[in-house]
Amino acid sequence: MLERLERLRVIAGIDFHVGLTLLLRGWGVLAGVLMLLGVSYWLSAQQQGYYFTFASLLSLQIFFELGLGQVIVQLVSRELAHASATATGTFKSDRLASIIALTRRWYRIAAILFALVAGAAGVVLFGRSGMLNQDLWLGPWLLLVLTTAINIYFSPFLAIIEGAGQIGQVARLRLVQSVLGYCLAWLALYAGVGLWAVLLVPVVAVLSSLYWLRSGKHLVKELQHSTADATRNPVVWKTEVFPFQWRIAISWVSGYLMFQLFTPLVFYFEGSVAAGQLGMGMAIFNAVLSVGASWVNAKVPAFTMLIVRRERQQLNALFRSVATRSVAFTLFASVALLLIVYALNVAAVSSLDRLASLQILSCLAVVTVVNTLVYAAACYMRAHGEEPMLPVSISGALGTLLIIFVFLNYSLELTMIAYAGFTATISALWTLRLFLSYYRRVD
Repeated sequence: MLERLERLRVIAGIDFHVGLTLLLRGWGVLAGVLMLLGVSYWLSAQQQGYYFTFASLLSLQIFFELGLGQVIVQLVSRELAHASATATGTFKSDRLASIIALTRRWYRIAAILFALVAGAAGVVLFGRSGMLNQDLWLGPWLLLVLTTAINIYFSPFLAIIEGAGQIGQVARLRLVQSVLGYCLAWLALYAGVGLWAVLLVPVVAVLSSLYWLRSGKHLVKELQHSTADATRNPVVWKTEVFPFQWRIAISWVSGYLMFQLFTPLVFYFEGSVAAGQLGMGMAIFNAVLSVGASWVNAKVPAFTMLIVRRERQQLNALFRSVATRSVAFTLFASVALLLIVYALNVAAVSSLDRLASLQILSCLAVVTVVNTLVYAAACYMRAHGEEPMLPVSISGALGTLLIIFVFLNYSLELTMIAYAGFTATISALWTLRLFLSYYRRVD
């Protein structure tokens, strides 16, 4: 039995880092499903709309991080590709110490700006709708923004540790955060506290990240206790970070417009109930995409190190392995979800009125499978320290905005059909063309 499990593990390409990442994402799917059930059972249809619109507005943090987190992973991986450990097994690197100092300054400002802008945007949007009494959403929203801002400040330190190849260790921390946070949130929903329950997940993340960063054995703490000098050989943001970061930033902002803007706009034009239905559908398939991307995410530092060492054959073999598994999982899970929803529709399950229609879900399934492949290709290309996805991202954002404002006047179903068609043709084919130019490189 154990031999069969080991053989299955090898075939699936699951090592410690992939395994922990999959466990985290798998738990995320289970927790997300249970949270969706809890939201639909213990919150009203109007509150459900606020819940998912909260999540979409919190994604505004992309506008303040501006892609620096992804750049950090690349910078750290490149520095460690040729770094050597000291006699005690720790690293002494002025460059890595400089990266920590740079990111601390950046994210301190980003967290403050996010809290001010996102908090004000939510107050204006939710206050204007008047669908819920202010005392039901104002307090939860402001505290949610505050705790999210604190988590933004902690995020670069986790990115540095991931860049050092400790993907599994960070995934283990996030797994503990998620399990404890969601369990407390379910208890709070059951107790009838309403939207206040959503605070518990980020609060747990803040407390556990603070404890782990202070007490754990990891690269950040090693450098802080070493004699490394951040000023001796500093990383220059203007020449070493900005040329890559601004492209990543525009791509991420474009991604927000493509994936996160739907729910707030539906909230504004169609009301909180319609926003809640679409938000639940998008949450389900975002969870599928998150799990599907686990194989690729866990190997991003390995991609970078192989590129630095010019081991092109090993790089392409590793990419084929993880990308195939990512797409296969996402396709299987998406089809399975559609079949389940279809069966529940046939059985006339009344609780499905909280979920978007089967037509909308089918469109989201197409987008999810295509985006898994696009994401894998983008990670491969970005591991080269470049951002070729910039024109694809900009055209995708502009195309999505045009689709929303043109087709939403007719129906949400027609809007989603146009969105899925655009993603599966223009965005996917353009990405494939760019990817092949990198894949066929000969160093």
